[in-house]
Amino acid sequence: MSDESEFIELKMNSEIHDLLYDHLSEGFALAQMILNKKDQPIDYEILEFDISYTIHKSLKHNQGYGHSFKEFLSVIEPEWTQKFGDIVRSGKSVKYDKYIKVLDRWFEVQAYSLHRDRQFIIIIADITERKNTEEKLTLQANLLSSVHDAVVAYDENTNFIYCNKMAEQIFGWSAHELMGQSMKELFPSNTSKSRAKALVKLYEEGSYIGEIEYRRKDGMIINTDAHLRMLVNHKGEYKGLVGSFRDITQRKQKEEELKILQYDLAAEVEALNKLHSLSAHFILKDNLQSIYEEILDVSMKLTHADRGHIAMLDKQAGNLKVYAHQGLTEEGINYFHCAPVQHGRSVASAALKTLQRVIVEDVAQSPIFKGTPGLSILLSRGIKTMQATPMVSSSGNVVGVLETMHEVSHLFNERELRMLDLLARQAADAIERTIAEEAIHQNEKRAIALVEELRKMNENKNQFLSMLSHELRNPLASIMMSLSLLDRVPLGGEQARQAKEVMNRQTAQLSRLVDDLLEVTRITRNMINLKKEPVELNELTSRAVEDCKVQFEKNNVSLKVKLTAAPIYLEADQARLTQAIGNLLHNASKYTSIGDQTLVTVSKDEDNQEAVIDVWDNGLGIKPDVLPDLFLPFIQVESSLDRGGGGLGLGLAIVKGIAELHNGKVIAFSEGLGKGTKFSLRLPLPKINYQSLEKQSQADEKFSRTLRILVIDDIRDVAEILCLLLRHLGHEVVSAYNGIDGIAKAKEFRPEVLICDIGLPDMNGYEVARSMRGDNDFKNTLLIALTGYVQPDDKERALKAGFDVHLAKPVDLAVLEKILDKVW
Repeated sequence: MSDESEFIELKMNSEIHDLLYDHLSEGFALAQMILNKKDQPIDYEILEFDISYTIHKSLKHNQGYGHSFKEFLSVIEPEWTQKFGDIVRSGKSVKYDKYIKVLDRWFEVQAYSLHRDRQFIIIIADITERKNTEEKLTLQANLLSSVHDAVVAYDENTNFIYCNKMAEQIFGWSAHELMGQSMKELFPSNTSKSRAKALVKLYEEGSYIGEIEYRRKDGMIINTDAHLRMLVNHKGEYKGLVGSFRDITQRKQKEEELKILQYDLAAEVEALNKLHSLSAHFILKDNLQSIYEEILDVSMKLTHADRGHIAMLDKQAGNLKVYAHQGLTEEGINYFHCAPVQHGRSVASAALKTLQRVIVEDVAQSPIFKGTPGLSILLSRGIKTMQATPMVSSSGNVVGVLETMHEVSHLFNERELRMLDLLARQAADAIERTIAEEAIHQNEKRAIALVEELRKMNENKNQFLSMLSHELRNPLASIMMSLSLLDRVPLGGEQARQAKEVMNRQTAQLSRLVDDLLEVTRITRNMINLKKEPVELNELTSRAVEDCKVQFEKNNVSLKVKLTAAPIYLEADQARLTQAIGNLLHNASKYTSIGDQTLVTVSKDEDNQEAVIDVWDNGLGIKPDVLPDLFLPFIQVESSLDRGGGGLGLGLAIVKGIAELHNGKVIAFSEGLGKGTKFSLRLPLPKINYQSLEKQSQADEKFSRTLRILVIDDIRDVAEILCLLLRHLGHEVVSAYNGIDGIAKAKEFRPEVLICDIGLPDMNGYEVARSMRGDNDFKNTLLIALTGYVQPDDKERALKAGFDVHLAKPVDLAVLEKILDKVW
């Protein structure tokens, strides 16, 4: 071979060597360790090498065989010497990755001991690209693990081939457990339709965005927001899926809760609108019954109840009364109506006792109804659940109970209970307001009536004062003129006798006027205590008629009496009843026309068990509009200036009062003016049969003897006239004109009887009586109070002071004589 051929061959070999050399990724070296005097490795000598292009670029210019490793490879770090020394000593191999900073490359280094002459083999591979790829994959994995979504990859059979940390958390399986598991195994069994829809869209469009349900490892079903995309190769062949998922279970729950809340809110707004509308109706309505019915209707709609009722509290009776109901039978109404509160066995009673709502979930099991008739009533109507809410107003006033019933078990939700509370409070306020308004309305009506009554009373008062002036002046004028006549004529003559008769009649008239005034006051103030005893009505009426005959004869009016054949007995105060009949007769004598007749009849009303005394006259008659006020004080039918009838208009008022005290009544009837009047005094018949009773009378024993009598009165005329009358009766009498002188004379005179006025100037009559009772010398002295203070409390005060008898001025001499006759 020529030199040129050899040269060409060598050049080709060199080029081939360089080409291979430039593309080798691994390098090879045979080295021998260099030790120092202490047998420690300090360097390596290269015996043979085949270095890669990457390593070759960092070799020094004059390096080659026979040089140390440090001289050969300047990038070798000191730690390599230590590691290779350990290999020579131990005979073990080593493999590690090393980053050479000056080359900015990663190398995989392997070293093996040859177990001879401190020789070892080094193999170096450039792994920079692999490291960069691993670093990128690690970074991607870290990024995927750090996101909040689950990221997964499936192969073409939908088996898991990748999942990040969030996927492990969301699905509950570890990555190891998921690998190779089919996606289908995570689908719940009841989501086939929605799953099929999602897969169809995925295969048709290559992607799917929407919601998918998955089953966690613990069995819990979760909702996910899924983003799935198909993976295809460069040929367009399907190779799998990649997807991201976000757990939206809580969000879905919140959305459902929000929907429920929105529904409840809408229902509550509707209920509040109903309450507002109802409140407006309450303001417009003034009828309680319509308010009760509207309250019940709204409460049943709010709670979807089948039946219900409203019961109002009667505080005085202590029970509940049903005022409005829906769906209750007559039996149910009768049972719940007027149910007692304290001892009642009902939901309403229980609610009122505690002022708290009571709910019975199962009527059949409730201890409230156990053993009561109400249980069978409720069960017969199919009632299962019921509630009762107290109606308490804003002012704290308890007005009643609102009760609703359900035929199926009903769990009251918070909205229903809140609406019931609002309705109950609103209803209570409306009812309380309406009751108050009705009370105000009634008070207004009563006030108007009272004003009218006061107007009439004022009119009657003015009329009364006019009548009183007339009625008092007439007898006083007659008395004064009679006294003047007595001063001018002989005392024993006819003119004197006539003057005394006039004085007697007018004094009696004055006494009657005063008695009527006192009597009507006592009756209107309910200060009369009746002394009831068996009284035969025919006999009592006959005596009353007999007492009035003189008045009828004087007025030229005939008087006829019709009595019953059989006696009629009453439980009555004989004196008061006689007074009532006498007043009716006195009234008839004034208003019966001259020459006409007054008829008095006694009868028995068997149907009403009443005794009836009728007094008929055919006189003036009475206008129909006057009849209602006829028995008021100071009312007179005829009010002409001549005052022909006379009197103060108190007689009929007294009759009415006496009748009512006997639980009876008096009725006036007239067909009109000129057609006469009938007065009927009707008294209840007693339950006791008095037909067998015989009237017994005993004459009081009279003792006629002379008494020592002391008269004390600050009005001298009264004292002197009384002394003259008592002396005329045969008694020894002295007088005093004040209390102090009276007590002094009593000590001298030692009276058996003291007649004392109350209104004395220095020492009143009560003090005189107490002083006399405090002296043993007068312990048996009869003390008589003679006074113008004649009210019941005046009498009681006199008796407490020590008086034995209380008499009203002017004194009836016959009454006084009877009292004195009993003094022994």
